[in-house]
Amino acid sequence: MKRIVSTVLAGATLVGSALAADISFSYTGSNFFKSSGGSLKYDNDARTDCMALTIKNDICGVVLDFDISKGELKEDAYYGWLNFGLPMGKLKITAGSWSERRANRVNKDAGKLKDEDFELNKLGVINGTTGKDSNNVTSGNLSMLAEYDYDEGLPGNIIVRAGLTKSSWNPDVTPASTKTNSQDVADSGHIMNSGFAFEAAYHDENLLDFTFTFKSLTKHNNSFAAFISPGEKLVEGLDLTFGYTIAAVQAYDSTAKDWDKWGWEWGFDLRARYEVSEKLSFTTMHNLSSGFNDKNNVDGDTNTWVLWNMVNGTYKIADNLNAGLTLQSVIDGFDKNHSCSGAKLIASPYLAVQATERVSVTTSVRATWTDVNPKSDADATLDVTIPVIFAFSF
Repeated sequence: MKRIVSTVLAGATLVGSALAADISFSYTGSNFFKSSGGSLKYDNDARTDCMALTIKNDICGVVLDFDISKGELKEDAYYGWLNFGLPMGKLKITAGSWSERRANRVNKDAGKLKDEDFELNKLGVINGTTGKDSNNVTSGNLSMLAEYDYDEGLPGNIIVRAGLTKSSWNPDVTPASTKTNSQDVADSGHIMNSGFAFEAAYHDENLLDFTFTFKSLTKHNNSFAAFISPGEKLVEGLDLTFGYTIAAVQAYDSTAKDWDKWGWEWGFDLRARYEVSEKLSFTTMHNLSSGFNDKNNVDGDTNTWVLWNMVNGTYKIADNLNAGLTLQSVIDGFDKNHSCSGAKLIASPYLAVQATERVSVTTSVRATWTDVNPKSDADATLDVTIPVIFAFSF
């Protein structure tokens, strides 16, 4: 697969250089000040610098995305694609290492904010192993994906994607071994270093957007996810996504050489954004999940429930200035008796300044309370973090 990826990337780069291409570059620097001993201190370990270069035209493209974290340059994503015109429909081949999420995450107001400042969790089983981030068809791994798009004579598009993604698919394979007497080497079984992914979708911006994703990255471990978003014209000003993820999880015991206990993970997602006016909008996200957290501890009695809620209000003060407030709660630790060990609460007011068309500065004051439990005598812990995010592109 590495040869295929290298060929696609090299080909995309050469064609992009030879033909007229759109070239863009973006930089995002995230700095954090955190509470420590009653004072705010700069957290050098949390700082990240993300740089992305994109070269593309109608035929092909390539993206190189690197992060600098703790003084080290790391690859965040690198991939390239080729487009092919067919007698019926279009074909796109993409290869590289990247995350590919198609379903509508209803995060229009997020801007440069992410994680605890806006979207704490992705779609899927938020405390799961196999079902986590279920709409990410490549799972952020080295992958090769073929996409077929057909729209002739239809009000919308039918999109089908299938591919391979790097994974230890069959951990139960017999390894190579050396015989004691003859010193001959017994060959191993066929080792699969790739899992499988499939996605089918229908997109009509006026009526409906539907996405179904199937992933099997490890033998006996499969996830199925479906997400639906009504079209723009059904309810004016409303952006909505709801869906369900279910996953079969089974762990392999390498010592006993047997597939151990298994169980089911599941997650419900509901997200909505309503635009009250050109200046004011509200976003809400909710997820109820049941997962195992640890793939080595899979049993129908060990799964726990997690409930995540998020509410955001965003107001446009001026054309280049937005203010907002995001409130989130995570109630986890539900066991089979549905008892709760505590909750996590997050409040994050923020300002986003669009200094120029290509330069923005975003900052917030994030207050996080952990171990919140009215039934416990223990005090909740409060941490304060101030992110300052600078971004520009050209």
